[in-house]
Amino acid sequence: MMMANVPKFLAVCLCILTSPATTQQTPEERYRLPQTESKLVERFRWNRIDFSFGSEAERRVALENRSYIPNNTIPFGVGIWEEKLFITIPRRNPGVPATLNYINLNSSDNAPLLTPYPDWASNQPTAGNIVSVYRVNIDSCDRLWAMDAGSVTDFEGNGQRIQSPRLLIINLKTDQIIKSHQLNSSPCNSAYINIFPDIRDSCEDAYAYAVDPSSNGLLVYSLQKDSSWRKSHPYFNPDPFQMELRVNGLSFSWSDGIFGLGLTERSKQGDKWIYFHPMCSLNEFTVNTRFLRDPNATLTSNQISIAATRNATFQAAAQAYDDKSGILFYSLVNKNAIGCWNTRKQGSFAANSDIVVSNDRTMVYFVDVKIDNNNLWAMSNRLPEVIYGSGLHSDQPNFRVFSGSLRQAIRNTNCDVNRSFWSRKV
Repeated sequence: MMMANVPKFLAVCLCILTSPATTQQTPEERYRLPQTESKLVERFRWNRIDFSFGSEAERRVALENRSYIPNNTIPFGVGIWEEKLFITIPRRNPGVPATLNYINLNSSDNAPLLTPYPDWASNQPTAGNIVSVYRVNIDSCDRLWAMDAGSVTDFEGNGQRIQSPRLLIINLKTDQIIKSHQLNSSPCNSAYINIFPDIRDSCEDAYAYAVDPSSNGLLVYSLQKDSSWRKSHPYFNPDPFQMELRVNGLSFSWSDGIFGLGLTERSKQGDKWIYFHPMCSLNEFTVNTRFLRDPNATLTSNQISIAATRNATFQAAAQAYDDKSGILFYSLVNKNAIGCWNTRKQGSFAANSDIVVSNDRTMVYFVDVKIDNNNLWAMSNRLPEVIYGSGLHSDQPNFRVFSGSLRQAIRNTNCDVNRSFWSRKV
């Protein structure tokens, strides 16, 4: 997103889908929902993010030397593994003590302290450490994948490159970084804000796809070869006519390119498909991963299809694909909502898409959406209001994590599946 006094490489946003159910209804009429989050339960909420410092004295020192500035710690991503809920805080602002953290999912505290992962030392913003992570994804081999942007923002508001961007893989059973792949050929304004692992025939036969909305590129990485390459295409670029957003009365313009990805199940031919969209586009595209895995091939327009076209004002943020049901979930920025699209249902996009939850108070800007073990997870962080509006609330929650079963989330929506499906899958 491009905005006054905010560097583009610090941005986060997207664009999304949805259409009216009938020609007689406008998009606003079609999707007018009660302000409720009953299908998703609020698991955690924070007025301010705090960390598990070794002692109160260490916290005071961090506050005094401004290595910890509570108002600058804004979370952007979640990840779920066993009893850990990972929470990422990119260093878009100074004063972020740790960028990769976790809390215990079984915590009785609804605003628990964050513990740096894998430890405090690894999260210091110096070369060789984990500098700045926007989001993470966890694969079926108990590994956490992350893109370290390698950049921080200093106290003057300038971006400072600590090290080149790099891909990290962490073994969650040993808490050890097992792969660090540095990128040497990315554009200087790259900001890899998410990564999506693709496990093929074995844990070692893996690829990953990382989105770079600042320079409109897609990074492809092969674990076996320990090699990466970039793909580009005009479909990765933002649509200049779809950059205007409006959240709770605040109007602003963002301009990120390719952002949301959803990786499908494997086809009979042995390949997977990727759903993707730029931040500001009304189109959802698909491309077969075989066209991405060849480092020497140029990506062409006849290899990419438009899967759906959405109505105006339905821009989205993060998205996640459930490979069991074929449902794509995505964040609706202008609607403070999460939408869904059942990609396997016959018929139009309008007939098979809907809104799952919406709330103009507690669900302002869903910054991340994840699927884990038949559950839907989402985080809201009020980013547009923080940047353009009232800033962080001083006396009420600013950041929330929600979760709920996929079955409950899509119940009584156009995305719902029949009972026989749930009897097989759940």
